[in-house]
Amino acid sequence: MNIAETARLFKIILKHYPNNFDGSAENARDWQRRLADLPYEIAVRHLDMHIDGSSFPPKVSEIRRGWRDGDDMKQAAQRVFDLQDELKKIAVPPPPGTKEKLYAAINAARNRTAE
Repeated sequence: MNIAETARLFKIILKHYPNNFDGSAENARDWQRRLADLPYEIAVRHLDMHIDGSSFPPKVSEIRRGWRDGDDMKQAAQRVFDLQDELKKIAVPPPPGTKEKLYAAINAARNRTAE
């Protein structure tokens, strides 16, 4: 975010928290430095979520929250996909008749529940 976007963010914050947020230029510069890598649209989305859930003004950490978690989640998802690929290589089908026995047990349970 640049300083103009930070000022727009402060305008939203001050609209919702007019009496207990420091909207000074010095504070805006500090926030801009701390949010420089955060896209404005994401900051506004996080601010909206904060406003919906808190009667206190946000802190920088609450606006940043989850911003880099997306990268971690992508890596975790890739590890799951890699593990699934490995498991597919060693997977074997169930013994013959297992599927039919399972369906019979499910149908029997349904019939008992319906009675």
